Amino acid sequence: MDISQRLRDTLSSVHATRARAEDDLSRAALPRNDPQGAFGVQLAQIFASDAPLAERQAAGTALKRYIRERWSVAFETFLKNAAAAGETGGEALPLEAKQSIRVTLLGALASPERKVRLLAAQLLALVSTAEFPDNFPELLPTVHSLLENGSPDGVHGALVFFADLVQEELDENQLLLVARDYVPLLHRVLTDGKYAPHVHARCLLVFRQCLISLFTVRETYSDTVRGAIDTHLPLWLNTVGTMLDPSIYSTADWTTASTWEVLGLRREITRVLGAAQQFRAAFAPYSEPLLTAALANLEQLVPLFTATEISGTLDAPSPPDGDSDIASDAAGLGMSLLSFFGDTVRAPFMRSFLVQGGVGGSGDATLALGKLVRMAQAYAQMSLAEEAEWSEDADAFVAEDDEENMAVTLRTAAMDLSDALLNEYPSPTLQAFSAALRAVSMETNWRETEALLLLLGATHASIEEILDEGTGAEALNVQQILALCAAGINQSHSFLRGRCFVCASQFAASVNDTTASEFLRLALETTKAEFEVAPLHVKLAAVRALRNFGNILPDATAEYTAEIVIQLGPLLGRARGATLVLIVDTIDAAIHNSVEAKHLEPPVYGELAMAALSAWRANLPDPQVEMSLAALLETMASSKVEQVAAQTVRLAVDASFAVLGDPMLALSAAALLRAVVDAAPAHALAVEPLFPSGLEYIFAAEDAEAVQHVLHCITVLLQKQPQATLQWRGGTESLQAILRVVEHLLAPTADPEMCSMPLGTLLVTLFISAADHLSPVMPALVNVLAQRVAESTNPACSAAMLYPLAFLFAEHADAVLQLLADAPDTLAGVASRWAEELGHVHGTFLVNVHILGVAQLLDRWPAALEAQVDGDPLPMPDGIIITRSKARETPQYSRIAAGAKMLKELIGIYEQAESNGDRGDRTSAAVAAAAAAGAEYDDEWCDEEPRRRE
Repeated sequence: MDISQRLRDTLSSVHATRARAEDDLSRAALPRNDPQGAFGVQLAQIFASDAPLAERQAAGTALKRYIRERWSVAFETFLKNAAAAGETGGEALPLEAKQSIRVTLLGALASPERKVRLLAAQLLALVSTAEFPDNFPELLPTVHSLLENGSPDGVHGALVFFADLVQEELDENQLLLVARDYVPLLHRVLTDGKYAPHVHARCLLVFRQCLISLFTVRETYSDTVRGAIDTHLPLWLNTVGTMLDPSIYSTADWTTASTWEVLGLRREITRVLGAAQQFRAAFAPYSEPLLTAALANLEQLVPLFTATEISGTLDAPSPPDGDSDIASDAAGLGMSLLSFFGDTVRAPFMRSFLVQGGVGGSGDATLALGKLVRMAQAYAQMSLAEEAEWSEDADAFVAEDDEENMAVTLRTAAMDLSDALLNEYPSPTLQAFSAALRAVSMETNWRETEALLLLLGATHASIEEILDEGTGAEALNVQQILALCAAGINQSHSFLRGRCFVCASQFAASVNDTTASEFLRLALETTKAEFEVAPLHVKLAAVRALRNFGNILPDATAEYTAEIVIQLGPLLGRARGATLVLIVDTIDAAIHNSVEAKHLEPPVYGELAMAALSAWRANLPDPQVEMSLAALLETMASSKVEQVAAQTVRLAVDASFAVLGDPMLALSAAALLRAVVDAAPAHALAVEPLFPSGLEYIFAAEDAEAVQHVLHCITVLLQKQPQATLQWRGGTESLQAILRVVEHLLAPTADPEMCSMPLGTLLVTLFISAADHLSPVMPALVNVLAQRVAESTNPACSAAMLYPLAFLFAEHADAVLQLLADAPDTLAGVASRWAEELGHVHGTFLVNVHILGVAQLLDRWPAALEAQVDGDPLPMPDGIIITRSKARETPQYSRIAAGAKMLKELIGIYEQAESNGDRGDRTSAAVAAAAAAGAEYDDEWCDEEPRRRE
């Protein structure tokens, strides 16, 4: 077969030709056709040859597939195609073929073709996960040689690969060994002017990773880290300081694409400074000139940022292939600089830079602090791209302002910096914001005003806390902000109007009832206005304001509940995505204030529940929408008005079971069912149809997570309505029906994923509420639980079944040990698994049940406690490079008796509780188990302990 021709054919525009060539290459890679690996060697040779670039790239792509298929069992895809073609068995490539491919790829790192170098780096990184260091000893020496010899192409290729190796494969300990040889070499490349800025940027990327690793192990290897920092950091800080001349922004030719690489270099410099400043003592002597230079860069970059992002008078070029991780644009550099200052705010050396006079967080703002606040405002301005996107995409606009799910953007970096400044230097920062507030007016560019209100609103919690403490009242008054918002609502620019609504509502806690009522009225009027008067994004901003006021000022919002529901309710059937989430959350906030139905009649709640369920069904599966609609239904299900709660639960149960049988929708339906059942008071829960339909579903279901939700619902029903549930008859008594489900889920052929904590909780609930009726089945049940714990290969199943066993040991240790007396291996397996899991149990009450059970077992100390289990991790050998991949494959532990490990874990739990000042109540497993289930149990749960609730 002519491999070169086949590679060229894979690039054909004719589908049949392309498909035939790809099929031929796949068959050529099968072990029966390529037992010695010659095909892979040929691909590597073509990749590194002088063939046309497209052909070489095709060879590299084919080689990547070949490596994943043939190289090593370390890859999940090893011999996958061979098995599909009917081949059985098979081995990894012969060593000779591997060696030839490795050598060829190392040579390709210095290829004159940039795209070849980048692909060679990717292929070597792939090979290294399986080979390095044991079977690839020539790797690091070759990379070192490429960096040392100084060929620009070789240096670039070596750095691209080395950065990937450092970030993905070398752990902190091994990086210390490598850094000794490479950090000086990287500095030499950094200071050599013959290399392009993007090469210098990669040197900094690697050095930054070294700093991060050093900081991670600073306590473990304090002397080594201190020596490395003292040796290398001053030199690097001095070097990067000379590379931050801010005059370049006004003198460079920004019409030349290569000039933009300087921005990528400065971004990496800033990120290095961010990592370096964590070593406070070493950084402090260099802090003032570096901070001054960074702030000057932030300030001088504004015109370029404005030209590319705000006015659109200059277009930034696309980054070269392979360098997208080194952002070379004004926004990327601006974000890096803002993040650097935000990360550094708490450093002691920052105080003299930002504040003069006073102590702690008091004093007067320096010019630098004033500039920093103005820079945050400048970079928080809405860009042209954002304005265009949010004008067309309502979902994107809503998501941008979602405080709980904000993406990492330039605007959020400005918000984070503002909040950090307020937290660390409250009074001076308020002075700076007050000055910025006085500088804007309705005549100011709307983007600047919108940006300032964005920052003020995002930091409202910090501002209000400072003002409540009385430390900044003289610097800034919330009424100034509200006055600006009130004036802005009447302005012509729609995005500014929307921001005014949102910002005012964020300060709702500081608003009097009269002002709140006025803003609420304006927001409602805006939602009703024609689109020509109020575009969609303004209406959505007004809706967000209604939601915020509802959450913060429920009393002031209550009188508008009916209007809000009437206005927004019909939109449940039309909105989608983030917009629907906002609308649902706003309705939820409004009716939360009317749980006693003072402002809405019960039938309206019924209509709202039906609309919400219809929207839920129409938007499946959309996790965010589901969560919001579930929260709305929870609010109605928890209503103190019996009719409202009961009808909501009934509608939700019916809607859930209507789609529970659909495999694509089962999980969503079960999650909704769980949310409503959890929220509902006992009187709103009916055994029919929840109990029989839930059990029927579990027997037929294949979705393990959905089954867990339904199991939880059965458990909650048993906790909230124990008598009605246990008295149910439907051809089979309820207890027998539940035990059949337990038997089904614990059967050896059952999906182990269904053997989960909800099943364990159901069993413990049965032990408490129906103990007198379980005696006949307890011997078999104890044995099967012990077998699952001891033998299951699913850790979650073992941990889940340990819970009911722990409860039984705590309450009936002698009986359980007697039942397991004839199965010593099983008991030893239980003890071993318990010792392994005890330190991973979470939740106060769950931990208490385990403690009580373990204590009873240790008190009797059966021979099973002598079983050997893993103890502490053994230290890695010094001076040897062990990659992350290898470390994951071969972890080493000491050995210790299960009983001794249990004691050790109990001591650790006790010490943690002591440090938290929590001794807990560990006198009754029944009390702990009931509280762990979150139940409002009655005297049936425990006769000896008073009711309590956490």
